[in-house]
Amino acid sequence: MSAASSKQSQIGTQIKVLAFFTLLTLAVTWPLILHLNNRVPGWFAADNYEYLWKIWWFKTAIIDLGQSPLFAPDISYPSGFALAYAELTPLHTVIGLPLTWLWGEIATYNLFAMLSFILAGWATYLLVMRWTNNRWAAILAGVLYVLNPYHIVRYGGILPLMAIEGIPVFFLGLEA
Repeated sequence: MSAASSKQSQIGTQIKVLAFFTLLTLAVTWPLILHLNNRVPGWFAADNYEYLWKIWWFKTAIIDLGQSPLFAPDISYPSGFALAYAELTPLHTVIGLPLTWLWGEIATYNLFAMLSFILAGWATYLLVMRWTNNRWAAILAGVLYVLNPYHIVRYGGILPLMAIEGIPVFFLGLEA
């Protein structure tokens, strides 16, 4: 097998694995994909609305008002509230800013929720493939990682805690 053919085979495999974890995510989060722009996962008492507000506030403060998003003047009015005392979740607020600007805060929140499954599964697959060179073990490890009870419970409303993809990505980078 030539080097170009081997590279194409590896890319094809990666696309299939990503497709698998995307389908698994759609099944686990169903019917979220049908309500991407008008609902968020979780229950009313969870923190999902707080994180939804933070995503909205960063976009509103920076793009619409042209001010620092690190201070919310309407919270604890009239003195306001410094968001340095709160969880800012930079992954979701800062990196997600272009997505929020394009699609709104609800779609951005839901996209991050679904990506927590897809990216965590894929990164775990890559890590276990590196360790074992066994495709089936790597897929199983990815499935078990994304479907662990901790992740499923956090998916219901705690945005920074549902972002478990960073753990296998960290170990991938550590071994690079």
